[in-house]
Amino acid sequence: MNFFYSKDNLVALHFKYDQARRRFVEWAQNEIAVVPDFHKRILFSDEAHFWLNGYVNKQNCRIWSEANPQVYVETPLHPEKLTVWCALWAGGIIGPYFFKNDECHNVTVNGDRYRAMITNFFIPELNSHDVHELWFQQDGATCHTALATIDLLKDTFGDRLISRFGPVNWPPRSCDLTPLDYFLWGYVKSLVYADKPETLDHLEDNIRRVIADIRPQMLEKVIENWTSRLDYIRASRSSHMPEIIFKIDEAHFWLNGYVNKQNCRIWSEANPQVCVEKPLHPEKMTVWCALWAGGIIGPYFFKNDEGHNVTVNGDRYRAMITNFFIPELNNHDVQELWFRQDGATCHTPRATIDLLKNTFGDRLISRFGTVNWPPRSCDITPLDYSL
Repeated sequence: MNFFYSKDNLVALHFKYDQARRRFVEWAQNEIAVVPDFHKRILFSDEAHFWLNGYVNKQNCRIWSEANPQVYVETPLHPEKLTVWCALWAGGIIGPYFFKNDECHNVTVNGDRYRAMITNFFIPELNSHDVHELWFQQDGATCHTALATIDLLKDTFGDRLISRFGPVNWPPRSCDLTPLDYFLWGYVKSLVYADKPETLDHLEDNIRRVIADIRPQMLEKVIENWTSRLDYIRASRSSHMPEIIFKIDEAHFWLNGYVNKQNCRIWSEANPQVCVEKPLHPEKMTVWCALWAGGIIGPYFFKNDEGHNVTVNGDRYRAMITNFFIPELNNHDVQELWFRQDGATCHTPRATIDLLKNTFGDRLISRFGTVNWPPRSCDITPLDYSL
């Protein structure tokens, strides 16, 4: 039967997708209510293409970069590329696996190659884990969902399979719920082209190195973020996660290394709880940044007219917004961006709120803003818990 893309049919299609997302979110949250660390037992999996010329498919990855990713890039008809598979969970990353044929030439993935990867690479890698407690997730790509593939995965995971045609259905169009899409691929692609690799072997080495260097603490944060995404999708009635919110904050950097543990977390193998003696007025810098899925705007260093480092106040904050931040926004479509700031006194005078509303309209998340920012919420501010 032919499907005609009338407005009514599109509305019905979106409603079907939203229902699937809602059912999955409710199921996942019910599982977490029974087993609080359930989300840490899911192996999320996916493939990605890495082109040698650096071409990026923006449909299914986000790049955290200082440069504007919206750049026109000419690509040949058949650019050289690698097709890479990984599985990510709270306990680490399995992979990368590079799809190659019998002559070791790089190839794309199909059903036979995917099953060969599962049989010869993935299942042997699971020997070091308690498979009886792990779940496996894959999206609904055709190469994943052949009957032979589903049966192969059920032989290992039983009913703990989240997939199209699996015991638990994975909702379509849900890359915002896949840590490899909302974190891993964008993060890796932002680093592997830094030295401009000229061969696929060089690019493959870079991918292996970057993935091997990802710290367990970072993966734990990524998986914890997954539960926040469930909350958002349920509260917003299956809407997709907004990847276009600026989240900003300032931080002090003391010359003697003093750390204010109230609003930062140190990701380190060493114990950061060390007593540090400091002078009464240690030298420091006050730094501002804005962070979003498309990159980081900043850093901006607060200085007076003589070029001396100073702390932030209302006048200096408005000057920064006017003379630095707003001009930097010229590279972005401001009509789609939201802006978030905490409730610090220097952020919230009426003149500052009016200045921000002139740029962002009702898309302002702030104390005294259109959408209120909750106090004492540094645990949901990426600049506090990460940057």
